[in-house]
Amino acid sequence: MEKLFTLVMLTSLYTAGMPHVVWAQKFPSRIIERTGNGRTGDHDQASALTVWGRYAECLRDRDFKPCFSLLSRNTLEVWRQQYSVKASSEYADVKGSEEIRYTDLRVLEVKRKDTIIIITLRARGDGEGGKFVVDMEVFLVKENGKWRIDTVSKGGIEYLP
Repeated sequence: MEKLFTLVMLTSLYTAGMPHVVWAQKFPSRIIERTGNGRTGDHDQASALTVWGRYAECLRDRDFKPCFSLLSRNTLEVWRQQYSVKASSEYADVKGSEEIRYTDLRVLEVKRKDTIIIITLRARGDGEGGKFVVDMEVFLVKENGKWRIDTVSKGGIEYLP
């Protein structure tokens, strides 16, 4: 039996010069199962992808306030220590000041390594240096039964989500 998961994918397409957004892509769970090491069940994968989808919406909309609650305790502590961020509105102010806009976030692989789920994706967008394409990894950890965004890695360099 082949299940389909809905993953929020953000893509800007241009048809006759008019941009429009494609919100969702369905893909077979066998893609995830093939890359997992057997310790992550479908429920964990689906839950982690749901959290990623919510975070991807924040990246697309550049509205980061809702994403504050998706961050891990470790990440929240780093935000507090490095940027004195203690509330979602402060987080939104700092993240929103970054001059980067994602136009396409495509999941390439989902796998589990020990207690972490890693979502590998290809991101396209516009930034200070112009248009870009970069492969990213989003690391999620499970805290109190819920998956949380912990770290984002681009080109081997870790960034705060």
